[in-house]
Amino acid sequence: MRWPLTPKLFRFKKKIAFQEAHYQVSNTFFALQAINQQLAYLEKNEKNMDELIRNMELMQQQGLIIPTEVDKLRINKNSISNGIIKLKNTQLQLNQLLCILVGLPPQNVLEIESDEIVSNPTITTNTQSLRPELELIQLQKQMNIEERKGTYMAYLPTLSLYAAYNYNYNMKPENDFRTGIPSAFLGLRLEWTLFDGFEKKNKLKVNAYNKEKIQNQEQLATQQLNLATDNAKRETELQTANLEMNKEQLRLSERVYDAAKAQFKAGTISTNELLQADNGLQQAQSNLVGAYLALRQAELSYLKSISQLK
Repeated sequence: MRWPLTPKLFRFKKKIAFQEAHYQVSNTFFALQAINQQLAYLEKNEKNMDELIRNMELMQQQGLIIPTEVDKLRINKNSISNGIIKLKNTQLQLNQLLCILVGLPPQNVLEIESDEIVSNPTITTNTQSLRPELELIQLQKQMNIEERKGTYMAYLPTLSLYAAYNYNYNMKPENDFRTGIPSAFLGLRLEWTLFDGFEKKNKLKVNAYNKEKIQNQEQLATQQLNLATDNAKRETELQTANLEMNKEQLRLSERVYDAAKAQFKAGTISTNELLQADNGLQQAQSNLVGAYLALRQAELSYLKSISQLK
């Protein structure tokens, strides 16, 4: 059965639409944050590689190393530069998408504050939830009750009071046509439907069927929403632990890279070992950014499941 679009129903639908729009904006915002952080890492790596290449070129000029060793670093540096170009293109696309979502011209360049790569353990402690999906079902239940009341009232007799007053002109005789003839009456009317061809009985059957249908919908929706909330909460907790692990992994990779860089300058390790440490650092950086984005998306999914996106 389709219910009329009452102001309260419209308000609930508007709330659902707002939650969905807020989710899209927030998801795009955090994706842009991840791209910005990844760009910062790559630009730092490119700067470090340029410094190593300059030192290696000086050593090559002095005949201490062969040109192939410098070429290995240049290949790695070109790979980093290519990654920066691709990320900047993705950054531009996300910037344009975010502008469109917030109602700005897509050519605008947004200046957004960097989001700290940390978890928010308090996000899953809020158990108060106002789910518009369930509120809509509650509204349908109320309308079903009112419909049933209206059907029962049709069985009751109705007593109505009515009155009327008329004033007619007398057109004859012709010399006395201005004389009016007033009339008035007052009465009561009693109406009682004794038999309506089972119309009301059938309406009550349909109403009872709709009531059971709405109750089943409410039960199913509650189970689905609770399941989605539980899964989103577990995913948030998992991604929180994953973020902390990747932060520690990055700290270790930075230590390994700094040690390898110092040993390379001292001539105790080869170029291949330095590049291996550099690749490990880049992988750890990429994993951390991915863990950050996965956590933010899990937090958004959890907040959306309890209708707390603001």
